Amino acid sequence: SNNIFGVFLPPIAVPMVAGVVFRRLSKRSGITALSGGIAVGLAAFTVGAWYPYVRETIPMTWITTIATIALLVIGTKLFPDRKDEAERIDAFFKKLKTTVNKKEASL
Repeated sequence: SNNIFGVFLPPIAVPMVAGVVFRRLSKRSGITALSGGIAVGLAAFTVGAWYPYVRETIPMTWITTIATIALLVIGTKLFPDRKDEAERIDAFFKKLKTTVNKKEASL
């Protein structure tokens, strides 16, 4: 149902989009945000047994989205990428910005 959508979508989508947009987020922060966001969402869903408003789609989505974003930031601070991983990520983004001639591309 829609309230389960609010539990699982933000923890899955937010780390994927943030990983593409913000290159300084660590790989481990994505896993932290995914698992922690789902845990927060399930906890909120459980609390919704006493406070039904929490189980509605909009509050549930906001609760899990905010928790997921917070866990991305916290996870990056607690679990930074190793130096070799960071260099590989920088090289990847540098390649993305490099333009290629049609002649070079055909070789």
